[in-house]
Amino acid sequence: MEQEQRDIKDVIKGSLVNLLGNLGKLSHLFFDLIATRFLGQTVFGYFSTTWLIMNLCFIVCYFGAHRLIIDFVVTAKERDEDDYYRGILAYLMLTFLLSAMLVTGIYIYADSVAAFMNKPELAGYLRVMVWSAPFYCLTTVLLTATRGLRIMKLWVFVRNGLEPFLDLIFIAVLVFGWTVAVAPVLAKAMGFAAGACLSVYYYSKFFSLKKIGRRLPSFRHWKRILVFGAPVMVTDFLSIISIKVDLVPLSIIATSAQVAVYQIILNVANIMRNIPQAIDPILMPVVVAMRVRNDASELESIFITLLRSGLFLCVGFFVLSAVFGDRMLQIFGDDFVYGYSALVLACMGIMLHAVFSAAEPALIMMGHPYLPLFNNILLVTVNLVLDFLLIPVYGLTGAALGSLTACVITVVAQITETYLWLKIKPLKRSMLYVLLYGLTIGVVFYGLRAIMTYPPVKIFYDIVLGFLFIFLYIYLGWKFLFKRRDREVIASIFKGNVSIQKIIKP
Repeated sequence: MEQEQRDIKDVIKGSLVNLLGNLGKLSHLFFDLIATRFLGQTVFGYFSTTWLIMNLCFIVCYFGAHRLIIDFVVTAKERDEDDYYRGILAYLMLTFLLSAMLVTGIYIYADSVAAFMNKPELAGYLRVMVWSAPFYCLTTVLLTATRGLRIMKLWVFVRNGLEPFLDLIFIAVLVFGWTVAVAPVLAKAMGFAAGACLSVYYYSKFFSLKKIGRRLPSFRHWKRILVFGAPVMVTDFLSIISIKVDLVPLSIIATSAQVAVYQIILNVANIMRNIPQAIDPILMPVVVAMRVRNDASELESIFITLLRSGLFLCVGFFVLSAVFGDRMLQIFGDDFVYGYSALVLACMGIMLHAVFSAAEPALIMMGHPYLPLFNNILLVTVNLVLDFLLIPVYGLTGAALGSLTACVITVVAQITETYLWLKIKPLKRSMLYVLLYGLTIGVVFYGLRAIMTYPPVKIFYDIVLGFLFIFLYIYLGWKFLFKRRDREVIASIFKGNVSIQKIIKP
Protein backbone atom coordinates (compact mmCIF):
# COMPACT_ATOMS: atom_id res chain seq x y z
CA MET A 1 0.00 0.00 0.00
CA GLU A 2 2.86 2.35 0.75
CA GLN A 3 4.29 1.76 -2.73
CA GLU A 4 0.83 2.36 -4.20
CA GLN A 5 0.57 5.68 -2.41
CA ARG A 6 3.97 6.77 -3.75
CA ASP A 7 2.89 5.84 -7.29
CA ILE A 8 -0.31 7.89 -7.04
CA LYS A 9 1.58 10.92 -5.72
CA ASP A 10 4.24 10.55 -8.43
CA VAL A 11 1.63 10.46 -11.18
CA ILE A 12 -0.39 13.42 -9.95
CA LYS A 13 2.57 15.53 -8.93
CA GLY A 14 4.43 14.82 -12.17
CA SER A 15 1.33 15.52 -14.25
CA LEU A 16 0.80 18.92 -12.67
CA VAL A 17 4.47 19.81 -12.95
CA ASN A 18 4.31 18.89 -16.63
CA LEU A 19 1.13 20.85 -17.13
CA LEU A 20 2.60 23.93 -15.49
CA GLY A 21 5.80 23.51 -17.45
CA ASN A 22 3.87 23.28 -20.67
CA LEU A 23 2.74 26.84 -20.05
CA GLY A 24 6.23 27.63 -21.31
CA LYS A 25 4.87 26.72 -24.69
CA LEU A 26 2.95 29.99 -24.59
CA SER A 27 6.24 31.32 -25.95
CA HIS A 28 5.09 29.74 -29.22
CA LEU A 29 2.17 32.16 -29.26
CA PHE A 30 4.50 35.16 -29.24
CA PHE A 31 6.86 33.38 -31.64
CA ASP A 32 3.98 32.99 -34.11
CA LEU A 33 2.86 36.55 -33.46
CA ILE A 34 6.26 37.99 -34.39
CA ALA A 35 6.57 35.74 -37.44
CA THR A 36 3.10 36.53 -38.80
CA ARG A 37 3.07 40.24 -38.00
CA PHE A 38 6.58 41.12 -39.19
CA LEU A 39 7.35 38.47 -41.82
CA GLY A 40 3.85 37.86 -43.20
CA GLN A 41 1.61 34.89 -43.91
CA THR A 42 3.69 33.52 -46.76
CA VAL A 43 6.96 33.31 -44.83
CA PHE A 44 5.17 31.77 -41.85
CA GLY A 45 3.60 29.26 -44.23
CA TYR A 46 7.06 28.21 -45.44
CA PHE A 47 8.21 27.85 -41.83
CA SER A 48 5.16 25.71 -40.98
CA THR A 49 5.81 23.33 -43.85
CA THR A 50 9.53 23.14 -43.01
CA TRP A 51 8.90 22.35 -39.35
CA LEU A 52 6.35 19.67 -40.30
CA ILE A 53 8.87 17.89 -42.53
CA MET A 54 11.73 18.21 -40.03
CA ASN A 55 9.61 17.12 -37.08
CA LEU A 56 8.74 13.90 -38.88
CA CYS A 57 12.40 13.33 -39.75
CA PHE A 58 13.48 13.87 -36.13
CA ILE A 59 11.09 11.13 -34.99
CA VAL A 60 12.84 8.67 -37.27
CA CYS A 61 16.23 9.81 -35.97
CA TYR A 62 15.56 9.23 -32.26
CA PHE A 63 13.72 5.97 -33.04
CA GLY A 64 11.46 5.62 -30.01
CA ALA A 65 14.14 6.59 -27.49
CA HIS A 66 11.73 8.71 -25.46
CA ARG A 67 9.89 5.54 -24.41
CA LEU A 68 12.38 2.67 -24.51
CA ILE A 69 15.06 4.46 -22.46
CA ILE A 70 12.51 4.85 -19.68
CA ASP A 71 12.09 1.08 -19.72
CA PHE A 72 15.89 0.65 -19.67
CA VAL A 73 16.22 2.88 -16.60
CA VAL A 74 13.33 1.37 -14.64
CA THR A 75 14.41 -2.22 -15.24
CA ALA A 76 18.11 -1.43 -14.67
CA LYS A 77 17.31 -0.31 -11.13
CA GLU A 78 16.10 -3.83 -10.42
CA ARG A 79 18.73 -5.74 -12.42
CA ASP A 80 21.98 -4.44 -13.88
CA GLU A 81 23.00 -0.78 -14.13
CA ASP A 82 25.53 -1.56 -16.84
CA ASP A 83 22.70 -2.80 -19.04
CA TYR A 84 21.26 0.71 -19.18
CA TYR A 85 24.51 2.39 -20.21
CA ARG A 86 25.01 -0.06 -23.04
CA GLY A 87 21.46 0.62 -24.16
CA ILE A 88 21.89 4.39 -24.18
CA LEU A 89 25.18 4.07 -26.09
CA ALA A 90 23.35 2.07 -28.73
CA TYR A 91 20.74 4.77 -28.97
CA LEU A 92 23.31 7.56 -29.26
CA MET A 93 25.13 5.70 -32.01
CA LEU A 94 21.88 5.09 -33.89
CA THR A 95 20.50 8.62 -33.56
CA PHE A 96 23.74 10.30 -34.66
CA LEU A 97 24.01 7.96 -37.65
CA LEU A 98 20.44 8.66 -38.70
CA SER A 99 20.93 12.41 -38.15
CA ALA A 100 24.01 12.39 -40.39
CA MET A 101 22.05 10.54 -43.08
CA LEU A 102 19.25 13.10 -42.77
CA VAL A 103 21.58 16.08 -43.19
CA THR A 104 23.15 14.49 -46.25
CA GLY A 105 19.78 13.56 -47.75
CA ILE A 106 18.30 17.03 -47.29
CA TYR A 107 21.26 18.72 -48.94
CA ILE A 108 20.93 16.40 -51.91
CA TYR A 109 17.15 16.28 -52.28
CA ALA A 110 15.91 19.58 -50.77
CA ASP A 111 15.19 21.03 -54.21
CA SER A 112 13.23 17.94 -55.20
CA VAL A 113 11.15 18.08 -52.01
CA ALA A 114 10.45 21.78 -52.56
CA ALA A 115 9.42 21.11 -56.16
CA PHE A 116 7.07 18.33 -55.06
CA MET A 117 5.44 20.72 -52.56
CA ASN A 118 5.24 23.32 -55.36
CA LYS A 119 7.18 25.80 -53.21
CA PRO A 120 10.73 26.32 -54.58
CA GLU A 121 11.71 28.68 -51.72
CA LEU A 122 11.25 25.81 -49.27
CA ALA A 123 14.65 24.28 -50.11
CA GLY A 124 16.62 27.00 -48.33
CA TYR A 125 14.51 26.65 -45.19
CA LEU A 126 15.07 22.88 -45.11
CA ARG A 127 18.84 23.21 -45.44
CA VAL A 128 18.97 25.54 -42.43
CA MET A 129 16.62 23.56 -40.21
CA VAL A 130 18.17 20.14 -40.78
CA TRP A 131 21.30 21.00 -38.75
CA SER A 132 19.24 20.92 -35.56
CA ALA A 133 18.58 17.16 -35.93
CA PRO A 134 21.52 15.84 -33.82
CA PHE A 135 20.89 18.44 -31.10
CA TYR A 136 17.19 17.62 -30.89
CA CYS A 137 17.88 13.87 -30.70
CA LEU A 138 20.62 14.27 -28.08
CA THR A 139 18.28 16.19 -25.80
CA THR A 140 15.58 13.56 -26.27
CA VAL A 141 17.87 10.66 -25.40
CA LEU A 142 19.57 12.21 -22.36
CA LEU A 143 16.59 13.84 -20.71
CA THR A 144 14.44 10.75 -21.20
CA ALA A 145 16.81 9.02 -18.79
CA THR A 146 15.91 11.51 -16.04
CA ARG A 147 12.22 10.89 -16.74
CA GLY A 148 12.89 7.23 -16.07
CA LEU A 149 13.85 8.30 -12.54
CA ARG A 150 10.49 10.15 -12.33
CA ILE A 151 12.28 13.50 -12.36
CA MET A 152 10.02 15.54 -14.60
CA LYS A 153 11.21 19.07 -13.97
CA LEU A 154 14.31 18.79 -16.19
CA TRP A 155 12.43 17.62 -19.27
CA VAL A 156 9.77 20.25 -18.63
CA PHE A 157 12.32 23.01 -18.11
CA VAL A 158 14.42 22.28 -21.20
CA ARG A 159 12.00 20.98 -23.82
CA ASN A 160 8.84 22.80 -22.83
CA GLY A 161 10.26 25.90 -21.21
CA LEU A 162 13.79 26.85 -22.20
CA GLU A 163 13.75 25.85 -25.88
CA PRO A 164 10.51 27.71 -26.76
CA PHE A 165 11.68 30.75 -24.79
CA LEU A 166 15.02 30.78 -26.61
CA ASP A 167 13.19 30.40 -29.91
CA LEU A 168 11.28 33.56 -29.04
CA ILE A 169 14.44 35.46 -28.08
CA PHE A 170 16.31 34.39 -31.21
CA ILE A 171 13.51 35.23 -33.63
CA ALA A 172 13.05 38.64 -31.99
CA VAL A 173 16.75 39.38 -32.44
CA LEU A 174 16.79 38.12 -36.02
CA VAL A 175 13.62 39.92 -37.09
CA PHE A 176 14.19 43.25 -35.38
CA GLY A 177 17.94 43.23 -36.02
CA TRP A 178 18.27 41.98 -39.57
CA THR A 179 14.73 41.07 -40.79
CA VAL A 180 15.99 37.69 -41.98
CA ALA A 181 13.40 35.72 -44.00
CA VAL A 182 14.62 32.39 -42.59
CA ALA A 183 14.47 33.77 -39.03
CA PRO A 184 11.85 31.25 -37.78
CA VAL A 185 13.79 28.13 -38.80
CA LEU A 186 17.14 29.60 -37.77
CA ALA A 187 15.73 30.53 -34.35
CA LYS A 188 14.38 26.98 -33.91
CA ALA A 189 17.75 25.44 -34.75
CA MET A 190 19.57 27.73 -32.32
CA GLY A 191 17.10 26.89 -29.56
CA PHE A 192 17.62 23.15 -30.02
CA ALA A 193 21.41 23.56 -29.93
CA ALA A 194 21.24 25.44 -26.63
CA GLY A 195 18.85 22.84 -25.20
CA ALA A 196 21.24 20.02 -26.12
CA CYS A 197 24.10 21.66 -24.21
CA LEU A 198 21.95 21.98 -21.11
CA SER A 199 20.71 18.38 -21.40
CA VAL A 200 24.28 17.10 -21.23
CA TYR A 201 24.80 19.08 -18.04
CA TYR A 202 21.62 17.81 -16.37
CA TYR A 203 22.23 14.22 -17.46
CA SER A 204 25.64 14.24 -15.79
CA LYS A 205 23.95 15.17 -12.50
CA PHE A 206 22.26 11.77 -12.26
CA PHE A 207 24.27 9.48 -14.54
CA SER A 208 27.88 9.01 -15.48
CA LEU A 209 28.97 10.23 -18.90
CA LYS A 210 32.10 8.07 -18.68
CA LYS A 211 30.14 4.86 -18.19
CA ILE A 212 28.31 5.30 -21.49
CA GLY A 213 31.36 4.26 -23.51
CA ARG A 214 32.63 1.64 -21.09
CA ARG A 215 31.15 -1.36 -22.94
CA LEU A 216 29.71 -1.71 -26.41
CA PRO A 217 26.06 -2.69 -26.83
CA SER A 218 25.36 -6.36 -27.39
CA PHE A 219 23.16 -7.96 -30.03
CA ARG A 220 20.41 -8.17 -27.42
CA HIS A 221 20.38 -4.36 -27.04
CA TRP A 222 20.20 -3.76 -30.77
CA LYS A 223 17.43 -6.34 -31.12
CA ARG A 224 15.41 -4.74 -28.32
CA ILE A 225 15.80 -1.28 -29.86
CA LEU A 226 14.65 -2.52 -33.24
CA VAL A 227 11.78 -4.67 -31.95
CA PHE A 228 10.46 -2.11 -29.46
CA GLY A 229 11.65 1.11 -31.06
CA ALA A 230 10.39 0.46 -34.60
CA PRO A 231 6.65 0.28 -33.81
CA VAL A 232 6.96 3.14 -31.31
CA MET A 233 8.79 5.24 -33.90
CA VAL A 234 6.14 4.55 -36.51
CA THR A 235 3.42 5.30 -33.95
CA ASP A 236 5.05 8.61 -33.03
CA PHE A 237 5.58 9.40 -36.70
CA LEU A 238 1.90 8.90 -37.34
CA SER A 239 1.04 10.80 -34.15
CA ILE A 240 2.76 13.91 -35.48
CA ILE A 241 1.08 13.43 -38.84
CA SER A 242 -2.22 13.04 -37.01
CA ILE A 243 -1.58 16.35 -35.22
CA LYS A 244 -0.71 18.19 -38.43
CA VAL A 245 -2.08 15.83 -41.06
CA ASP A 246 -4.18 18.57 -42.65
CA LEU A 247 -1.03 20.58 -43.37
CA VAL A 248 0.22 17.84 -45.72
CA PRO A 249 -2.54 18.19 -48.36
CA LEU A 250 -2.82 21.92 -47.66
CA SER A 251 0.90 22.35 -48.35
CA ILE A 252 0.43 20.60 -51.69
CA ILE A 253 -2.96 21.99 -52.74
CA ALA A 254 -3.24 25.41 -51.08
CA THR A 255 -1.12 28.55 -50.98
CA SER A 256 1.45 29.27 -48.25
CA ALA A 257 -0.88 31.97 -46.87
CA GLN A 258 -3.63 29.38 -46.30
CA VAL A 259 -1.11 27.04 -44.75
CA ALA A 260 -0.12 29.83 -42.37
CA VAL A 261 -3.75 30.42 -41.30
CA TYR A 262 -4.33 26.73 -40.63
CA GLN A 263 -1.02 26.46 -38.77
CA ILE A 264 -2.22 29.18 -36.40
CA ILE A 265 -5.52 27.30 -36.01
CA LEU A 266 -3.60 24.15 -35.08
CA ASN A 267 -1.31 26.04 -32.71
CA VAL A 268 -4.33 27.40 -30.86
CA ALA A 269 -6.24 24.12 -30.84
CA ASN A 270 -3.21 22.02 -29.93
CA ILE A 271 -2.91 23.79 -26.58
CA MET A 272 -5.31 21.08 -25.42
CA ARG A 273 -2.71 18.45 -26.27
CA ASN A 274 -0.58 19.77 -23.41
CA ILE A 275 -2.93 17.95 -21.05
CA PRO A 276 -2.19 14.38 -22.24
CA GLN A 277 1.44 15.37 -22.84
CA ALA A 278 1.59 16.33 -19.17
CA ILE A 279 0.24 12.94 -18.13
CA ASP A 280 2.09 10.75 -20.63
CA PRO A 281 5.74 10.97 -19.45
CA ILE A 282 5.13 10.46 -15.75
CA LEU A 283 2.50 7.77 -16.35
CA MET A 284 4.84 5.56 -18.37
CA PRO A 285 7.37 4.57 -15.65
CA VAL A 286 4.51 3.98 -13.20
CA VAL A 287 2.75 1.72 -15.70
CA VAL A 288 5.97 -0.27 -16.08
CA ALA A 289 6.13 -0.69 -12.31
CA MET A 290 2.48 -1.78 -12.21
CA ARG A 291 3.14 -4.24 -15.01
CA VAL A 292 5.90 -5.81 -12.93
CA ARG A 293 3.58 -5.96 -9.89
CA ASN A 294 0.57 -7.02 -12.00
CA ASP A 295 -1.60 -4.38 -10.33
CA ALA A 296 -4.45 -3.50 -12.72
CA SER A 297 -6.75 -1.88 -10.16
CA GLU A 298 -4.28 0.95 -9.51
CA LEU A 299 -4.04 1.65 -13.24
CA GLU A 300 -7.81 1.97 -13.57
CA SER A 301 -8.03 4.33 -10.60
CA ILE A 302 -5.31 6.61 -11.98
CA PHE A 303 -6.64 6.43 -15.53
CA ILE A 304 -10.24 7.39 -14.70
CA THR A 305 -9.24 10.23 -12.38
CA LEU A 306 -6.88 11.78 -14.93
CA LEU A 307 -9.35 11.20 -17.77
CA ARG A 308 -12.10 13.12 -15.99
CA SER A 309 -9.78 15.97 -15.04
CA GLY A 310 -8.42 16.16 -18.59
CA LEU A 311 -11.96 16.31 -19.99
CA PHE A 312 -12.81 19.22 -17.70
CA LEU A 313 -9.81 21.25 -18.91
CA CYS A 314 -10.33 20.38 -22.58
CA VAL A 315 -14.03 21.26 -22.52
CA GLY A 316 -13.20 24.59 -20.93
CA PHE A 317 -10.68 25.44 -23.64
CA PHE A 318 -13.04 24.29 -26.41
CA VAL A 319 -15.84 26.53 -25.12
CA LEU A 320 -13.36 29.41 -24.80
CA SER A 321 -12.27 28.97 -28.43
CA ALA A 322 -15.86 28.65 -29.65
CA VAL A 323 -16.96 31.86 -27.91
CA PHE A 324 -13.83 33.97 -28.45
CA GLY A 325 -12.14 32.19 -31.40
CA ASP A 326 -12.49 35.05 -33.85
CA ARG A 327 -10.77 37.38 -31.39
CA MET A 328 -7.96 34.84 -30.87
CA LEU A 329 -7.28 34.72 -34.61
CA GLN A 330 -7.47 38.48 -34.97
CA ILE A 331 -4.40 38.77 -32.72
CA PHE A 332 -2.32 37.46 -35.63
CA GLY A 333 -3.97 39.77 -38.17
CA ASP A 334 -7.38 40.56 -39.62
CA ASP A 335 -6.65 38.24 -42.55
CA PHE A 336 -6.66 35.26 -40.16
CA VAL A 337 -10.23 35.74 -38.88
CA TYR A 338 -11.87 33.93 -41.82
CA GLY A 339 -10.57 30.67 -40.32
CA TYR A 340 -12.93 30.92 -37.30
CA SER A 341 -15.30 28.10 -38.37
CA ALA A 342 -12.32 25.85 -39.09
CA LEU A 343 -10.91 26.68 -35.65
CA VAL A 344 -14.09 25.58 -33.85
CA LEU A 345 -14.27 22.30 -35.78
CA ALA A 346 -10.56 21.60 -35.28
CA CYS A 347 -10.84 22.29 -31.54
CA MET A 348 -13.75 19.88 -31.25
CA GLY A 349 -11.79 17.06 -32.86
CA ILE A 350 -8.61 17.74 -30.91
CA MET A 351 -10.62 17.90 -27.67
CA LEU A 352 -11.88 14.35 -28.22
CA HIS A 353 -8.48 13.10 -29.28
CA ALA A 354 -6.65 14.76 -26.39
CA VAL A 355 -9.00 13.44 -23.71
CA PHE A 356 -8.75 9.79 -24.74
CA SER A 357 -5.11 9.79 -25.85
CA ALA A 358 -4.12 8.83 -22.30
CA ALA A 359 -4.87 5.29 -23.47
CA GLU A 360 -1.76 5.35 -25.70
CA PRO A 361 1.00 5.29 -23.03
CA ALA A 362 -0.97 2.80 -20.94
CA LEU A 363 -1.39 0.41 -23.88
CA ILE A 364 2.23 0.73 -24.97
CA MET A 365 3.80 0.21 -21.56
CA MET A 366 1.40 -2.65 -20.73
CA GLY A 367 2.79 -4.54 -23.72
CA HIS A 368 0.44 -3.57 -26.58
CA PRO A 369 2.47 -1.13 -28.72
CA TYR A 370 0.74 -2.12 -31.95
CA LEU A 371 -2.70 -0.94 -30.84
CA PRO A 372 -1.73 2.77 -30.74
CA LEU A 373 0.05 2.17 -34.03
CA PHE A 374 -3.20 0.88 -35.52
CA ASN A 375 -5.09 3.86 -34.09
CA ASN A 376 -2.70 6.36 -35.63
CA ILE A 377 -2.77 4.59 -39.00
CA LEU A 378 -6.56 4.71 -38.87
CA LEU A 379 -6.60 8.39 -37.92
CA VAL A 380 -4.10 9.46 -40.56
CA THR A 381 -5.66 7.37 -43.34
CA VAL A 382 -9.21 8.59 -42.76
CA ASN A 383 -8.03 12.17 -42.32
CA LEU A 384 -5.92 12.24 -45.47
CA VAL A 385 -8.62 10.68 -47.63
CA LEU A 386 -11.21 13.16 -46.40
CA ASP A 387 -8.79 16.09 -46.73
CA PHE A 388 -8.05 15.45 -50.38
CA LEU A 389 -11.80 15.17 -50.99
CA LEU A 390 -12.95 18.15 -48.91
CA ILE A 391 -10.16 20.76 -49.12
CA PRO A 392 -10.58 21.48 -52.87
CA VAL A 393 -14.30 22.16 -52.22
CA TYR A 394 -14.45 23.69 -48.73
CA GLY A 395 -10.90 24.93 -48.13
CA LEU A 396 -9.84 25.25 -44.49
CA THR A 397 -13.28 24.20 -43.24
CA GLY A 398 -12.96 20.99 -45.24
CA ALA A 399 -9.63 20.26 -43.59
CA ALA A 400 -11.16 20.75 -40.14
CA LEU A 401 -14.14 18.53 -41.01
CA GLY A 402 -11.81 15.76 -42.11
CA SER A 403 -9.87 16.06 -38.86
CA LEU A 404 -13.02 15.98 -36.71
CA THR A 405 -14.41 12.89 -38.46
CA ALA A 406 -11.13 11.01 -38.16
CA CYS A 407 -10.82 11.89 -34.44
CA VAL A 408 -14.33 10.60 -33.70
CA ILE A 409 -13.60 7.26 -35.39
CA THR A 410 -10.25 6.91 -33.59
CA VAL A 411 -11.75 7.71 -30.18
CA VAL A 412 -14.26 4.88 -30.65
CA ALA A 413 -11.33 2.52 -31.31
CA GLN A 414 -9.42 3.78 -28.23
CA ILE A 415 -12.42 3.31 -25.95
CA THR A 416 -12.90 -0.23 -27.26
CA GLU A 417 -9.24 -1.14 -26.78
CA THR A 418 -9.14 0.33 -23.27
CA TYR A 419 -12.10 -1.84 -22.32
CA LEU A 420 -10.93 -5.07 -23.99
CA TRP A 421 -7.17 -5.01 -23.30
CA LEU A 422 -6.84 -2.95 -20.13
CA LYS A 423 -10.20 -3.99 -18.64
CA ILE A 424 -11.02 -0.32 -17.96
CA LYS A 425 -14.41 1.26 -18.63
CA PRO A 426 -13.43 4.83 -19.56
CA LEU A 427 -16.95 6.22 -20.06
CA LYS A 428 -18.50 7.33 -16.77
CA ARG A 429 -21.65 9.32 -16.02
CA SER A 430 -19.56 12.05 -14.39
CA MET A 431 -18.05 12.82 -17.81
CA LEU A 432 -21.52 13.69 -19.14
CA TYR A 433 -21.92 16.21 -16.31
CA VAL A 434 -18.67 17.86 -17.41
CA LEU A 435 -19.97 18.21 -20.97
CA LEU A 436 -23.32 19.65 -19.85
CA TYR A 437 -21.55 22.09 -17.53
CA GLY A 438 -19.28 23.32 -20.32
CA LEU A 439 -22.18 23.68 -22.77
CA THR A 440 -24.27 25.65 -20.26
CA ILE A 441 -21.58 28.16 -19.31
CA GLY A 442 -20.63 28.48 -22.98
CA VAL A 443 -24.17 29.45 -24.02
CA VAL A 444 -24.31 32.03 -21.22
CA PHE A 445 -21.07 33.73 -22.26
CA TYR A 446 -21.92 33.58 -25.96
CA GLY A 447 -25.11 35.49 -25.14
CA LEU A 448 -23.23 38.01 -23.01
CA ARG A 449 -20.76 38.62 -25.81
CA ALA A 450 -23.54 39.15 -28.35
CA ILE A 451 -24.96 41.99 -26.26
CA MET A 452 -22.03 44.30 -27.00
CA THR A 453 -21.72 45.35 -30.66
CA TYR A 454 -19.91 48.72 -30.50
CA PRO A 455 -16.44 47.89 -32.01
CA PRO A 456 -14.05 50.11 -29.97
CA VAL A 457 -15.63 49.04 -26.68
CA LYS A 458 -16.16 45.43 -27.75
CA ILE A 459 -12.44 44.66 -27.67
CA PHE A 460 -12.13 45.55 -23.99
CA TYR A 461 -15.48 43.92 -23.29
CA ASP A 462 -14.20 40.66 -24.83
CA ILE A 463 -11.03 40.78 -22.73
CA VAL A 464 -13.02 41.21 -19.51
CA LEU A 465 -15.47 38.47 -20.50
CA GLY A 466 -12.62 36.11 -21.40
CA PHE A 467 -10.94 36.41 -18.02
CA LEU A 468 -14.31 36.19 -16.27
CA PHE A 469 -15.11 33.00 -18.17
CA ILE A 470 -11.80 31.37 -17.18
CA PHE A 471 -12.28 32.31 -13.52
CA LEU A 472 -15.91 31.17 -13.27
CA TYR A 473 -15.38 27.98 -15.25
CA ILE A 474 -12.55 26.83 -13.00
CA TYR A 475 -14.06 28.10 -9.74
CA LEU A 476 -17.56 26.69 -10.24
CA GLY A 477 -16.21 23.45 -11.65
CA TRP A 478 -13.86 23.03 -8.69
CA LYS A 479 -16.60 23.77 -6.18
CA PHE A 480 -19.59 21.93 -7.65
CA LEU A 481 -18.41 19.58 -10.41
CA PHE A 482 -15.23 17.93 -9.16
CA LYS A 483 -15.73 14.87 -7.07
CA ARG A 484 -14.30 14.76 -3.60
CA ARG A 485 -11.60 12.35 -4.76
CA ASP A 486 -10.50 14.73 -7.54
CA ARG A 487 -10.16 17.61 -5.10
CA GLU A 488 -8.27 15.45 -2.61
CA VAL A 489 -5.84 14.32 -5.31
CA ILE A 490 -4.82 17.93 -5.99
CA ALA A 491 -4.95 18.90 -2.31
CA SER A 492 -2.70 15.99 -1.36
CA ILE A 493 0.14 17.54 -3.36
CA PHE A 494 0.17 20.57 -1.09
CA LYS A 495 -0.92 18.85 2.14
CA GLY A 496 0.76 15.77 3.50
CA ASN A 497 -2.17 14.75 5.68
CA VAL A 498 -4.67 13.51 3.09
CA SER A 499 -5.21 9.77 2.83
CA ILE A 500 -4.38 8.50 -0.65
CA GLN A 501 -6.41 5.37 0.09
CA LYS A 502 -9.58 7.46 -0.05
CA ILE A 503 -8.47 8.97 -3.32
CA ILE A 504 -7.89 5.73 -5.19
CA LYS A 505 -10.90 3.90 -3.81
CA PRO A 506 -13.33 3.23 -6.70
